[in-house]
Amino acid sequence: MKVLFFDTWTLGIGNFVPIARELENKNVDCLFVHRGSLGAEPGRPKEEVIQGIKTRDISFYSSSLIHKIFNKEKPDAIVILSSFYILDRAVILSARALGIKTFFLMPGIREVDEEYIRTTEYETKFKKLNSIKAKLAKIPKYLTFVIPNYFYSGMQNSKYFFLSLSPWKTLVELFLQPGRKILYPTPSNEIHCDKALVYASRYKRFFHEKYGYPLEQIEIVGNPSLDGAHDIINDQDKKVIFEKQFREQQKIETNKPIVTYLTTPFVEAGYEGWTSKVRVEQIKEFLEGCIETGFHLVVKLHPAIKDPEIYELEKNFSDITIVYACDLPSLVNISSAIIGHHSSTLLIPIALEKPLFIPRWGLMSALNDRFSGEGVAVAVKSLEQLVLSLQQLKLKHFSNIVGPEKKIFFDNYISIFDGKAVERCGNLIHAQINNKA
Repeated sequence: MKVLFFDTWTLGIGNFVPIARELENKNVDCLFVHRGSLGAEPGRPKEEVIQGIKTRDISFYSSSLIHKIFNKEKPDAIVILSSFYILDRAVILSARALGIKTFFLMPGIREVDEEYIRTTEYETKFKKLNSIKAKLAKIPKYLTFVIPNYFYSGMQNSKYFFLSLSPWKTLVELFLQPGRKILYPTPSNEIHCDKALVYASRYKRFFHEKYGYPLEQIEIVGNPSLDGAHDIINDQDKKVIFEKQFREQQKIETNKPIVTYLTTPFVEAGYEGWTSKVRVEQIKEFLEGCIETGFHLVVKLHPAIKDPEIYELEKNFSDITIVYACDLPSLVNISSAIIGHHSSTLLIPIALEKPLFIPRWGLMSALNDRFSGEGVAVAVKSLEQLVLSLQQLKLKHFSNIVGPEKKIFFDNYISIFDGKAVERCGNLIHAQINNKA
């Protein structure tokens, strides 16, 4: 048996690795195929091993038509991280034609209603995709790769595909409103995998209501990134060992409590106004607040952030540590508080019931705040408010958010927290390809 993981580039492989290992324990061969050399990662090796998974760029194959690649590899299942882009449709249609099971795997939390498209963040991040300049820039890729794949896969699934109205309507809608249709495509079975593996109950409802997924094709599996957080809750020995090793490696004083900032790649994603200099100055403000209140600031970088300017902070200040890779749940577990914006990683401090501060001043005030209004985080609207909150935390006068709002959030957006999400995903995929489900 073989499972093929497919994505646009290699950066998302972390979503696949735990499930691949689970499947390999069930004697399933795993292969990761991506198209990085055609876009985000030019010059990527044709074949390599990443985190133990055999990985192939699309340039490894004699054709750039994914249908021919799937036909050559003959996997029993294909796992993807999105199911609503045009190329995703090609993947799904091709798989149907070849009798291959398809699975959508949530790669992170997301907005669950269309109110998001009215926010300032949407205006700066997605609406720019509607500009003529942005549309023209994508034409070469669409004409040479995306659209040929879409129609080739569609015609393998149905000989009348080219003559039907549906694909032409899809392309017109995307061209007229790419900013909206990227997030909220018109419901169609072209964007429905055999199974959508979602984190929680609110996402099951969202995928049914907004994407038209039949309820029986949606499985709530829990959040794989929270498995590690669950496993360390009652493991005091692991916490002590990790903290001792981490402080020694990073030369952090044993008596100085840690505040961790979980970064988001706003610069790399092209958010308006965000530059390397702006980001460094923002981190300096957090550092200033930590120094004033007697905390050591740990900055955990997102995998997409490779900005050398950030590391200069370590050379100039003794109260800051920059970390690129580490055991994130353990780092959160030894932290007195977390600072963050809106990324999926913030579910870890929420699950571990750590104080979570969402900075909301300057450019950060335009970011979408998914958490403070849900009773699981505190919005701080100035450096002074952050300092005050840290002072209260230091004096043990800070009360973390508890109560009915928090329970509602857990029920809606976490739902299952038992450390078995990866196992559940592996079992579902394995059962499907064995025709047991």
